[in-house]
Amino acid sequence: MKSKLKRNIVLLPLLALTIPQHVFAADPVNGATDIKIAEVAATGQILDVDMGTNRILYFDTASKQLAIKNIATGQVTVNPSVYPTNASTPSGELTRNGAVYLKQGSVEEWTNKGVQQLGTGEECYAIAGDYVTYCSSYGDSEKLVRLHLGTGQETTVKWFDPYVDYFGDVDVRSDGSVVYSYRQGYASSIYNYNVLYLFQDGKTTLLDGDEGLYNYQGYFNDEGVAYVKRDGFDDGHEEEDELLFRETTSLGTLNWLGYGAKFTDIYGHNTDIVYTRTDDNGISQVHLSGYRLSGPISNDPAGAVSLGAISDDGDVAYQVKGASRFSISHVWNGQRVSYSVGLSGAKPFWQNGVWYSIKGNSVYQHVPPQELTVPVWLKGSVLRASEVDSTSALLSWDAAVDANGVTGYRIYKQGQLLAELPAGATSYPLTGLNLGERARYKVEAGNVAGNWSTDGPSVEFVTSPRDTVNPTWPAGSKATSGGTTTVIALISWTPATDNVGVTGYRILDGTTVVAEVDGNTRTKGITGLNSNRTYTFKVEARDAAGNWSTDGPSVTVTTLPPQ
Repeated sequence: MKSKLKRNIVLLPLLALTIPQHVFAADPVNGATDIKIAEVAATGQILDVDMGTNRILYFDTASKQLAIKNIATGQVTVNPSVYPTNASTPSGELTRNGAVYLKQGSVEEWTNKGVQQLGTGEECYAIAGDYVTYCSSYGDSEKLVRLHLGTGQETTVKWFDPYVDYFGDVDVRSDGSVVYSYRQGYASSIYNYNVLYLFQDGKTTLLDGDEGLYNYQGYFNDEGVAYVKRDGFDDGHEEEDELLFRETTSLGTLNWLGYGAKFTDIYGHNTDIVYTRTDDNGISQVHLSGYRLSGPISNDPAGAVSLGAISDDGDVAYQVKGASRFSISHVWNGQRVSYSVGLSGAKPFWQNGVWYSIKGNSVYQHVPPQELTVPVWLKGSVLRASEVDSTSALLSWDAAVDANGVTGYRIYKQGQLLAELPAGATSYPLTGLNLGERARYKVEAGNVAGNWSTDGPSVEFVTSPRDTVNPTWPAGSKATSGGTTTVIALISWTPATDNVGVTGYRILDGTTVVAEVDGNTRTKGITGLNSNRTYTFKVEARDAAGNWSTDGPSVTVTTLPPQ
């Protein structure tokens, strides 16, 4: 047994403090609606969906080929590579320019330029954002490689000897950080167990080199990495697994999440970690550990609960053995309430504030019961103050979304209700203000059930004499293209200047505004374009008074042709 002075471990807050009451609706199916929004060929098995770009990646079991379908246009692009007759359904993910997938142990990239093999090794494969990892052989050695799909830049993460070193698993996150485990020198009396490393900002850090570490199985996000190991200490749990969470921003902190005979289906979002724990009797229970009502979510006396996904706001999708539908555990009024949606065996996922699921060749959108919905403000939503002068200003905002529809907005000034507006409103004029008055304004959205959001965007400003000076672009300002697909163009630009301050930019195609962002953003993906077409986009800047530049830089791009 190892020493009791084993490591710096702290319990996550809330884990042992309170277990929330879990309420099941009397008839949870009633009021939950499942809408089929897309389907592929009858012989297709869906691998990945991106609702932002309206694309579906699927494998046709009849032709043994991968294909991408555009949901909006119905256009299908087929991968020229054919799988062997006895091939099983592969795994794959959509990328900005196509897809990356596993084919019989090889990692391949598919774009409009064709198909290329990136590397080998299923245990080395991971993908997030523009980054993908794989293994490559060089003589008698191999290396773990990280590739940026946009630039084509390869980075060697780890060299290893395939005869004595064995990779356990690899994970990558959207900023390019990599976590990996492997058995180092299996014949060595010193390194005969797995080690867990973090490759971040070009540096490699040992996360765990203790005995009992299995192949990495867990979740890796911006906050840290959750993983499982066998407890080896004389503490009454020495034959049980334990789930740990290592923060990657402060590597000295190791959070203990719990013991169990087995941990599976580990997911997370920010500081929320959700997982399935099975005890020695085979009874499974879904647990959530984090800032949103930590504790058990669901258990099944029959001993089978599988976890599906977790949303940005802490909702959890799970499946109970024998149930005809999967369930969503939702935080509502300080409690967790479960309602049933979807089909048994479906794969749920969360995108842009909405629950979806994949079942066979179809994609479903799930609309929860009206009484359990609150309007959602999507990431990046802002409340803007423009046309500010000594007595007035104009507030404008990005629309909120709700599964059952937004019915109105409320404007608050210094926490007090100022105005209530209809569903279609996205702006509100402020009048009768005083010169030099400073105030904070906030917007919230409501729905048909009478529920209102509480996390709407806000803005604070000071009234002043009207600014009439337009933003300007310094000499040498330019707009550039970061690449295109058949339907998307990525545009970047250098910053404009203003006598008070730039508060936003807009991108124009001729005289049509195709995108608008805040003043801190200098890159934007333009979606919904036509394939094989040339566009000239111009960028203009605005200030808080609503003045717009007129001499912004332009860039010409051509979308890729369909395959």
